[in-house]
Amino acid sequence: FFLDGLDEVDEKTGGLQGLTMRILQLSKIPHVKLCVGSRPELVFASAFDKYSKLRIQDLTKEDMLKYVPETLQEVHAGSLTTGNKELLLSEVVGRSDGVFLWVSLVTKSICRGLIAHEE
Repeated sequence: FFLDGLDEVDEKTGGLQGLTMRILQLSKIPHVKLCVGSRPELVFASAFDKYSKLRIQDLTKEDMLKYVPETLQEVHAGSLTTGNKELLLSEVVGRSDGVFLWVSLVTKSICRGLIAHEE
């Protein structure tokens, strides 16, 4: 089973602690495999500490580091110095929290701004 968005659980339905207990109960059922996704929350970090983890930001960073300069190059961002390009790359990827969609939207917005500025 894939469970995503654990951090978005409403407190009225038992909250994060209740959800965590239910997931741990499910994990003890024979032949049941779980993959859960959430933003970092202390309750999850401590409850699931002994299980394998993947951090999305560790898996997407290289793709982001390629995407941003390639997309900026497409609009011929000649008005940007090398230093500014590097700063943009660092800021956009650094603030993304591993969310590629966010990087894509921000980079496209920057490109639109550069095009408007050049016109």
